[in-house]
Amino acid sequence: TLCQGETLTLDANTSNATYLRQENSTNPTLNITQQGTYWVEVTNSCGTTSDTINVNYNPTPTIN
Repeated sequence: TLCQGETLTLDANTSNATYLRQENSTNPTLNITQQGTYWVEVTNSCGTTSDTINVNYNPTPTIN
């Protein structure tokens, strides 16, 4: 869980690998600015593995 306005960088960088992310990008890194579920699938000569993260944002407090 992050605060509104924060950015989270997901980095799956592995030597000699290819990547597939939920939005069909093939980048090893992804900058997150919105809540949601994000996953990456990493493939190299030893096989394929994947990981998932749920990102939530807390709202900025307001004063009345």
